[in-house]
Amino acid sequence: MRFTYNDTFLTKDKSEDEITNIENEAIREVNLQSTTNDFYFEKLVTCLVYMELCKEQFEDESVRKKYDVYKDEFKKYSLLSSTQTPPHNAQIYRG
Repeated sequence: MRFTYNDTFLTKDKSEDEITNIENEAIREVNLQSTTNDFYFEKLVTCLVYMELCKEQFEDESVRKKYDVYKDEFKKYSLLSSTQTPPHNAQIYRG
């Protein structure tokens, strides 16, 4: 696994290999968004992993709520990562 997953409610019954496979798919998906900022990249990947783990337990209403929270976080981080100006393009003005 490349990242740490702290939501033990979702990860407790999963092996490291299972989470790694889900994470690899999430990484491929986030790569398609061309996210260059490491902070947002990690946030987007972890949200996608948690969302996928939630889908496997949708019969539990509390898991559906968790899914919605992670989905909203994913949307937020996706928007923020798309509006970031790469540092090498930033201009500094002195006045």
